[in-house]
Amino acid sequence: MKKRLLLLILIASVCIATFFIYTAHGMDKHNNIYLEKQERLAELLNINLNEYEKRFPTDYFVELLKEDMTVQEVHELMRGYEKVLRCGDYAEVYFYFSTDERIAYRYLIIFDEGKYIGNEYGGFRAYEGINENSSYIPGYADGCVDGFLDE
Repeated sequence: MKKRLLLLILIASVCIATFFIYTAHGMDKHNNIYLEKQERLAELLNINLNEYEKRFPTDYFVELLKEDMTVQEVHELMRGYEKVLRCGDYAEVYFYFSTDERIAYRYLIIFDEGKYIGNEYGGFRAYEGINENSSYIPGYADGCVDGFLDE
């Protein structure tokens, strides 16, 4: 009886451990997909990824985007993207790490008369892939089209 109980406990423990290992591996695999892309982008931008911890490239862009930058200056800064959308004559949405709106890191850059607005009322909004607590960022459904404002 004791041997049977010990065997059942051992089997249950192995099953639980296997479940946690499998779950953790799946999460690591998802995170590694972004990590590999973040490493390639950091290399392209010639920066140290470790300086920005887990919020790269968001913190990088927040640090470098300055109020009153011209559209051309913003274009020089925002490199390594997968796709760009133009929204009316006032905004661009940059897609990083994917062209899929659901999983891409998306950045909304708002301009006023050709200058970047870098204040609390507009300017920069980030959606860091699979993040349910993000701000709304427009897309094709809102009338945005492929391309840049100055095209």
